[in-house]
Amino acid sequence: MTNDEFFNFLDLKRFLNHSFFLNPLKENYTDYLFQLLDRAVDEWENGETELAVQLCDEFTGQVKDIYIGEFLKLAIQLKEIDVEEKLSAFENINPDIFKTKLELVLFHFFKACLYFVNYDIDEARKECEKVISLENSLYYAYYIKAQCYALRELHHLAIPAYITSLKGNYRVDEIKANLAYSYLRNKDNWKALRLHKKIVDKFPENYKVQYNTGLCYKRFKKYRKAIKYFDRALKIHQSTPSFYLTRGRILMKIKEHEKAQNDLLIAASNNVPLAEDLLKINELVISRNISSRKAENRVRDLLKRVVNRS
Repeated sequence: MTNDEFFNFLDLKRFLNHSFFLNPLKENYTDYLFQLLDRAVDEWENGETELAVQLCDEFTGQVKDIYIGEFLKLAIQLKEIDVEEKLSAFENINPDIFKTKLELVLFHFFKACLYFVNYDIDEARKECEKVISLENSLYYAYYIKAQCYALRELHHLAIPAYITSLKGNYRVDEIKANLAYSYLRNKDNWKALRLHKKIVDKFPENYKVQYNTGLCYKRFKKYRKAIKYFDRALKIHQSTPSFYLTRGRILMKIKEHEKAQNDLLIAASNNVPLAEDLLKINELVISRNISSRKAENRVRDLLKRVVNRS
């Protein structure tokens, strides 16, 4: 599930506003200084990024050796900065310079974000671990950690991290969708189906959620239900040939061979593995050279040979 349309943790506005980031500062700074940061987040929320950055700079200019304003400025500019350059700067910072726990937490948190954007997945996870060891109620760090595990296909480790991240009550449906996918990949089939059923209609334009819901129903041999969601996925996103193979195979199972033919042709023309073999078997049924039952037997034999070769 981890893709740009579904996991865009760079949009930190809602996370930062009225969150762990600002609340502890009320006791440490005067009303004026706190209001600078509070206003910066508000201006950022309203799309006034230049003014937000100015307010961060004003805060930084008023305090000595305090880095909160710089971290907020980094969050605001995260989409535009040169990530590798900023990472290089972060890697040269000695964490001992930070005078407050909050600054140290934010240092490791934004370092994790930068590593994740740069696809340094293992380094991002390590930074999340440091954040959690310092402040285990910063639940967004668990979310990034879970995504790192999911990208490594370590779904048994991603699952508990996703569950913990839900305690933050932030982007709940999105986290549940990713959790549902990890359940599916971990073969926790009942959990995957139950959770997909709860969230699928909340993401009507997300083809992966629709497709994965179809896969859940397929695992329980509810083939017509599965096709409903494969249809939705392909209506949204028609350029994934493997989706046609999956739907075509299910159409063969329910003996709708004419409909399966077009899907298998698309998959075969895009060199999807097994598509050409399935197409030939399906054509034999359409031409009445073999029955649907014999076709299923041939498919099973084909799949056994593939498994044995691997």
